[in-house]
Amino acid sequence: MINDLSKAIAQMRDPKLLKILLLSLALAVLVMGLLIFGVAYLIGAWDITTGSWFGISFIDMALQWLVDTAGFALATIIALMLFPAAAIGLQSLFLDTVAEAVENKHYPHL
Repeated sequence: MINDLSKAIAQMRDPKLLKILLLSLALAVLVMGLLIFGVAYLIGAWDITTGSWFGISFIDMALQWLVDTAGFALATIIALMLFPAAAIGLQSLFLDTVAEAVENKHYPHL
């Protein structure tokens, strides 16, 4: 098992595998960024000061800022929690290419 692990680590320098790893991580970062900014846009578009809840503009502005900041922070935390699942899910799309590269290098007789 140690031998197989060392082979796997050594093959990470293979351009095919490195390309897949970097591509899937970049796509995961893009998806999570879109999630964060999409939620932030939706929360920012939700204007809670239109009704002037308290009648004092400073309190209404502070409440809007608090809602915007809390929504952005919550979206960021959720995105960070979902990042590993998104990265693994995107990497699984390229699994055939990884298997082909491993077979060509370590098992050419198959």
